[in-house]
Amino acid sequence: RMAPILGRQEMSLRLFHLFSIALVANGLVPNGLVVRLSGRQPHVRMALQVVDLFPDPPTVGGNTVVPPPSRFPAALEVNPADETFSKATLTPFPTFVEVVSSPLQPVDVVAGVLLGIALLLGPDFLLAPAGLVPDKGIRPGYSLQKAVGALVDPDGQWLRDRREGLKSDAPLSVQVPVIAAFLSAGLALERVLLFSFEDASFVVAIGICSVFGGGLLEVVRDPLSTREERELQERRRDEFGVFAVDKLQRGALAARTILALLPPSAPASHHLSPPATSHGT
Repeated sequence: RMAPILGRQEMSLRLFHLFSIALVANGLVPNGLVVRLSGRQPHVRMALQVVDLFPDPPTVGGNTVVPPPSRFPAALEVNPADETFSKATLTPFPTFVEVVSSPLQPVDVVAGVLLGIALLLGPDFLLAPAGLVPDKGIRPGYSLQKAVGALVDPDGQWLRDRREGLKSDAPLSVQVPVIAAFLSAGLALERVLLFSFEDASFVVAIGICSVFGGGLLEVVRDPLSTREERELQERRRDEFGVFAVDKLQRGALAARTILALLPPSAPASHHLSPPATSHGT
């Protein structure tokens, strides 16, 4: 009994839809009115749209925070028309001849002078902790003065004092060539170290440390005696010997005098022996 009724309602609804489509197509009735009259929900199509809620850059402490400009992803793609490039060039390392023949700078002169003084003082401060230095030391400058003195002034008094192990100052005619030789060797050594380390300041540091070590060892080294000091010591030794012999002779004479004053019946050993102490001495 309900089937005919449902059939008639379905038929009426379809006819209403057809009639509504015709009215909408002719523009006689709005589409929304037809949907509401039909009692059915319309088909909704949703579209997403990104809306910037903060179009203006934020401000922190009165300062506007603006992100740095970015070229991403354009930065990954290089346009030869926009950018100019040059081919990388590798600078070759200088050769030893180029380093040696290069002009001297003030720092090179300072390093050469320091190294020359260090060579004059010698490597004793490096070898002394290992016990590889003789008692007199290596002392290249001191030894070279003797060698040059044998050629320039072989009969000099200072040279005879040096050979006898005494302290003496070499004349300027000997010191000047020796100092010039060591300064030249220092400049040559500076060129070699500059080629090895490629840093002039590092070579200066090596020279400073070497001069400090060699000079400190010369300060603490036992000083040599001059000829006047040795003669004074020998004269004092002779005077002390004469004084000691005189004392011994006077002591022997006093002992003989005491023995002569003793009575003949008293044994000499009894009177001459000292009394024993509590320790038996």
